[in-house]
Order: sequence, then structure tokens, then C-alpha cells
Amino acid sequence: MKKPYIFIVLALIITTLLILYDKLGGFSDPELSYESVKEYVIAGRFFNGNTSDPKLEDLFNEMRSVKDREKVVGPLVMVWYEVPESSKDSVQLFVGLEILPDDRFPDHLDSVHLEMNGLIRANIRKHASVMPSPSLIINEIKKYADNQQYKLQDLVIDKYLSDTVVYTEIPLKF
Repeated sequence: MKKPYIFIVLALIITTLLILYDKLGGFSDPELSYESVKEYVIAGRFFNGNTSDPKLEDLFNEMRSVKDREKVVGPLVMVWYEVPESSKDSVQLFVGLEILPDDRFPDHLDSVHLEMNGLIRANIRKHASVMPSPSLIINEIKKYADNQQYKLQDLVIDKYLSDTVVYTEIPLKF
């Protein structure tokens, strides 16, 4: 007599989990597009080390604090000069804030000027708990670029517009 109730309860739990996963954006694919961006100006700091190093998280939080304190409108940005295979791989990246025309440049930070012939953008709208792996997104961008016959640069830009909206971008070569 109890077995039908167990199946009903299991069905309700599974349905609830699927609805929650969908609400978090788990079933949505990233939107890929070409954007005609020619340059980014980014204020921040360089980081060399592995991605599991707590100093990387500290640097990201520092840039978030600078954004709030100095009222920078541009998003938080991470420029990956090489994409790691695992969290133990050493990487070189730049963590900072995109400086938009109306923003004041924080004098105490380094700057990077990235020139490009447009870029391919993956617009990812998901909660962090259901975010796809970076390698999956990069592969999708590369497939899109191959189909459109675009030549990509060897760096990846992650822009954090909010907690649930991330742009992963790869600039095009000249």
C-alpha cells in the first residue's frame, strides 16, 4: 500500500528539482553573437598563479570593492591570456574593471588596452550553481567562429555584468 505513495513523492521531488534547475537557467543555451567592438580599456591588476590560489579571489573581490567605492559603471573583467586545463595549472590573467567613456580611471590601478577587429560573445544568463564549464563555452565560440570564418585571438575575456549574467568573449584578429 505504501509503494504508490513513494513513487508519487519521488515524482514530486524530481519535478521540483527540474523546475528549480530551469528557473536557475540550467536548460538555457548561451546566446552567441558577433559584436563590432574595436577596443577595451581595462583598469586592474595582473595575476600569475593557479586558479585555486586564494589571492585570485582576493583580487577579484578587491576589484569589486573598487567598482563600488569609485562608482565605476563598467563591469568586472577577467582577461585570460591562457586558458588553464585544470585548477592546478599556472595562468596569467588580468583582473579589473572595464573603463567606459563616462568612467573616471582609478589612478592606483594598472591598465590594459585590448585592440580587436570585433569579437564573438557568448551571453550566459544562469545562476553560478548551473553555469557551464568555461571550456564548453570556449568550444561553442570556436565552433561559431569557424562557421563564420572568423580568426580568433589567443585570449578570452570574461565580463561579469551581474551575479547571473556573464559575457565570455574572444576578440577577432585583424
